[in-house]
Amino acid sequence: MLRGILSAGICLLFLLSGCTSDEDRRIEEVLDFAGDNSGELKQVLSHYERQGDGLKLKAARFLIANMEDKYAYDIPDWGAIHDTLRAIKRTGRGENRWKQINYKILPKVYDAQVMTADYLIKNIDLAFDAWRQRPWGRHYSFEDFCEYILPYRIGDEPLERWRKEYMERSVFLLDSLYRGTDVIGAADAMQCYANNAGYQYNVDFDLPHYGAPFLRECWMGTCREYADFIIYLFRSAGIPIASDHLKFSPGVNLSHSWVSVQDTTGRFVPIEFETSEARRDWKNLRSKGKVYRSCFSRLEKPIFNGNRYERDVTADYFGENRMLVPVREKREGFIAVHSFSAGWVPIGSYRMEGGCASVENVEPGVILMPVVPDENGKLRENGFAFRWEGDKVSVFKPDMVRRERVRLFRKYPLTNNLLGHLYRMNGLRVEGSDCSDFADAETLAVMRDSSLCLKRYVRMRSGKRYRYVRLLPPAGCVLDFAGLRLYADTAFTAEVDYRRAIASVPVSPKKSLGIESLMDDDNLTFYYTSVKDAPLVLDFGRPVSLGGMLLVPHNDDNYVVKGECYELFYQNGTEGWVSLGRKIAEGDVVEFDFVPSNALLKLHNCTKGREEQVFLWENGMQWFVAHLRW
Repeated sequence: MLRGILSAGICLLFLLSGCTSDEDRRIEEVLDFAGDNSGELKQVLSHYERQGDGLKLKAARFLIANMEDKYAYDIPDWGAIHDTLRAIKRTGRGENRWKQINYKILPKVYDAQVMTADYLIKNIDLAFDAWRQRPWGRHYSFEDFCEYILPYRIGDEPLERWRKEYMERSVFLLDSLYRGTDVIGAADAMQCYANNAGYQYNVDFDLPHYGAPFLRECWMGTCREYADFIIYLFRSAGIPIASDHLKFSPGVNLSHSWVSVQDTTGRFVPIEFETSEARRDWKNLRSKGKVYRSCFSRLEKPIFNGNRYERDVTADYFGENRMLVPVREKREGFIAVHSFSAGWVPIGSYRMEGGCASVENVEPGVILMPVVPDENGKLRENGFAFRWEGDKVSVFKPDMVRRERVRLFRKYPLTNNLLGHLYRMNGLRVEGSDCSDFADAETLAVMRDSSLCLKRYVRMRSGKRYRYVRLLPPAGCVLDFAGLRLYADTAFTAEVDYRRAIASVPVSPKKSLGIESLMDDDNLTFYYTSVKDAPLVLDFGRPVSLGGMLLVPHNDDNYVVKGECYELFYQNGTEGWVSLGRKIAEGDVVEFDFVPSNALLKLHNCTKGREEQVFLWENGMQWFVAHLRW
């Protein structure tokens, strides 16, 4: 009886108050939306009202007020999908039928209509325990707690109990790894643990968020699943944490998400994918353009793209900035980055000010384009590309008078991942011997090429002939390259056929990564073995002369290739992309004359491939948006 009176009293208070708050209004809307399940939500409010715990009551109101748009998808085969994911992590194989599931057409199960009072009360109580038990908790406001520790869900994962099990793990970890009072120190200790917890990267599936219990058992997926597990773990330990993301990378054709820990100063410290440390002196190694933070609470008006649950936090990363950019059509529009598959992809918006586009808070050094939708909703250029330099804005309007000759060697930026493959060859040693055990081995060459070129020509230092030759990786490394040619002379003209000379080859974990990949002239196939320090041994059957070697590193096949056709474009504002003609590459670079200076450029391979990205020709060099960055 008392419970019913209290529930009615709470609702009556909302209805009769002459100064009903926005939160009151939204709670009323959620209770109405909950239908027959509204009693469960009212029971939560009554529970804390009866206990006289005003702070927990406020926390309950916060969760309920922001619950209307929270849901999971009704996927009847989640169990079978989980079995497939487990099999893939265990064996590398699983059913392909789940890779094409279009889950977004399935019914949604809204939290407000299925949430139980017991679930929500236990989540609130455990969240408060985590917040109050940690020494850093006193440095955070109640609002910080509500946004970054309290939420019971992250995205569209199944509604499941998770906090108690994760809390037990986090308590054990902190007791074992860190007993200090610094929240970033605690985050660093737990992050180091997480990076050795068996995460497996997999991009084969397009599914809703997997959910906390499954990730605890089988941690695999994309950067989203990596971040989700960290969020569950940290929140259970009372560490305030958020999920940050970029809409679309300015450099490569990807979106990305990661986590940020709120320091006791209020500043957020990012922990990016596969980073082993949480550090206050974090350095940005990935071009972002703009950064958004997913939040549990709803904004009154969406900042971008209709999403009321994300905030623009670019200024947290790069400081506040504002610039005026000339545009042709005097109307509000978007700022976009370039994608080889989708053209200009919007990552933010601009408003008009004094006849120009007013752009706020972007990453310095990133090339952006003002765009507007046409009558069919398709985005088109509304001016020239621009770049914030940190203290001024540069606009890339082609100079048709000052023209240049350009020498281009790639059509897509070098990523950190690719650089790792390129530099992995440094220190590779070539030895020759007359004995199969290499007891009398002589060093013929050591790879010391740190250039970014595709082909590595190495001269041999020997006048002798050798029956046996072996290639040894740098200490502690594996052999990993896409092509190998041997020559009898130092001019690299007399090729030595080694196809029948393979004597000892480390076993590759995949057949597709076998020794045949070195001989097929395909840059996208490569020889790789998981056996560290294992050499590749060649037995020619008789002594042969060796004067040189050509090695092709493991690469992405976005280098200019001799004999292939390339077309160069420059961007000319609202006119779009203008062709400067086609050329057949005569070597490892392709040259174009009479290229307008100060122009945004794009190189297209007409022979093969899809990946390409915009770049500039500055100071006699080709500079991509994400030059030497991820």
